[in-house]
Amino acid sequence: MHKEIYEEPKAIINTLEELERYVKDIANVIKKYERIYVIGSGTSYHASLYFELLFPNSIAIHASEFIKRKISINNNTLIVAISQSGESKDVIDSVIYAKKLGGKILGVTNTFNSTLYRLSDERILTKAGEEKAVAATKSYIAQLTAIAYLFSYYIGDEELKKQILNLPSKIYDIFAMEGLYKKYGETLNEKVIVLGSGILYPTALESSLKLRETANLLSEAFPTREFLHGYLQTLDSNTDVIVLGDGSDERQIVKKLTQYSRVIRICESCEISVPSIIDLLKPIIYIIPVQFIAFYKALKKGLNPDKPEKLVKVVKE
Repeated sequence: MHKEIYEEPKAIINTLEELERYVKDIANVIKKYERIYVIGSGTSYHASLYFELLFPNSIAIHASEFIKRKISINNNTLIVAISQSGESKDVIDSVIYAKKLGGKILGVTNTFNSTLYRLSDERILTKAGEEKAVAATKSYIAQLTAIAYLFSYYIGDEELKKQILNLPSKIYDIFAMEGLYKKYGETLNEKVIVLGSGILYPTALESSLKLRETANLLSEAFPTREFLHGYLQTLDSNTDVIVLGDGSDERQIVKKLTQYSRVIRICESCEISVPSIIDLLKPIIYIIPVQFIAFYKALKKGLNPDKPEKLVKVVKE
């Protein structure tokens, strides 16, 4: 896992080089559809939520729930299916179901010639390279980068393209703070809440997932202000709260949270500082400190962060 986190800049560079060959064509395809469903499981579902926040007329749905929703699908419906392996059963079953009803498939996968790759009408191939750890790190970064780059062509934003191309240098700045992440990882409580709103909500979900699957923590994620609606009652001195971002909602709620629990903020001028970047790209870099924290918490507990005992890399059953 540690090695694969450090491969994230390369995953971005290689993915962008791959996309450059056809990203404009894919963006034009997406413009033809007024109804878009985005499906994925686990980490890929969080990437689906990021897609939903960027592209109009798109709705993210857990792949495992897609068929059960009995959604109206026809040849004017686009299904964006995201899967690192391209073999996740819930994603593949949903794709087969949608194709039978006439839906068109845009597959986003890290695995050439996988089942999803072959079933798709259009394809985006991320180039994260082989990811051996069960917990997704560099493949998630590659997925978000591909989605953001696709969006930059969709809206024709040259400045956004430049910012995406500069992501690797931002990530190297984050790597320079690894000692700080190690400190927080080794002292993290067994109960962790992660808060993030707007564009950072999918990253809050992904952060919580990393803490659960890597370090066996009791962790939940919430939209920042939603946490005030009852969930605040669960806080105590044995709970840490990780707050992503420094908007007005975050600044307001932190004052209340610190009465009950330790608060760890991640933003440009917080306890864990990250480089300045436009809001749309914050999800790509804000997840990285939490990946490190989860890794070091697992090591502190004597766990193998690469192979959680109850999980597998690809769910095929």
